[in-house]
Amino acid sequence: MEKGNEPSKRLIVINSSLKQIMLSALELESQTTLHCKIRGTEIYQHGGWANINPNTFLINRHSNERLKLIHAENIPYTPHRYFFRHPNDFLYFTLLFQKIPETWADFCLYEETPFGDGFFVGEVPKNKSGIYRIRIN
Repeated sequence: MEKGNEPSKRLIVINSSLKQIMLSALELESQTTLHCKIRGTEIYQHGGWANINPNTFLINRHSNERLKLIHAENIPYTPHRYFFRHPNDFLYFTLLFQKIPETWADFCLYEETPFGDGFFVGEVPKNKSGIYRIRIN
């Protein structure tokens, strides 16, 4: 490089709200997202109710490794409840977990409850996107 053609050093300032959006996008890439669908049950007149226990995990059925629930969106945490309007009513919600390790081929969704009546979805094949759509019950 000739003298006088040296690259200039510039300070780049990122707006704090833009910085937060960028950090949120990076976090999304390092987690597992389950878009869930559950239907009210016909054994109850109005379809019953649903909620999520914070003790919900993704489990590697081969090694028993667990990934804890980070956040639930559009479904209340225990003891609060979402009440279905009728037995054929659907509730759509999203669960966020830690990123599934590369060594996992599949996983199970397990909601641990004191009564043993939590959600369970077995043998969900792992994909590259980390985003899944599952139906419960």
